[in-house]
Amino acid sequence: LPGMAVMFLLFIVQALMRDIIAEREDGKLRRMLTTPLRPGELIGARILGGWLMGVAVLLVMAGFGTLVFRVRWGPFGWFLLLVSAAAFWTAAFFGLLHALVRNRNQAGALSAPIILAFSIFGGSMMNVEAMPPAFRTIGIVTPNRWFIDGAAFVRDGRFPALPLLVLAASGLVLLALAVPALRRRSTV
Repeated sequence: LPGMAVMFLLFIVQALMRDIIAEREDGKLRRMLTTPLRPGELIGARILGGWLMGVAVLLVMAGFGTLVFRVRWGPFGWFLLLVSAAAFWTAAFFGLLHALVRNRNQAGALSAPIILAFSIFGGSMMNVEAMPPAFRTIGIVTPNRWFIDGAAFVRDGRFPALPLLVLAASGLVLLALAVPALRRRSTV
């Protein structure tokens, strides 16, 4: 279930973050910039919205798993930290991706294959132990793998220090790249 949850997270947050492009294409962004809002505030609101939606998606999936499949997640506080880190990473990643593409068509053409590659190599579609060693190595760079590993740590009653560190630190790097790229695209 953690693998499916993180895959749903990626699909839902990318759709929400695609509004950045829609606002730019339909002129809404230019109109919003005539208000007292600064570009950084608009960008921050979009990324915060993506993060909050991601947290909500993962918590709904966890609640569904608990009620329907009797999944045991472990200490809720640790799980909530892991959920927050994964949702933050996802919002920052798609903020950067949508700053780099020109239009919604490019975003759609790139997003789905990226999400599917993350899911295949990261363990959302197949147990990591059943994968060839090369796939496992590639999986290390996916958020899916870190979320799934972190969920296993929490389920076993262990604090997911390394998955949290990787997701949060790489999310901060992605955010540091996304904000200036989005700011540049919002004024164009």
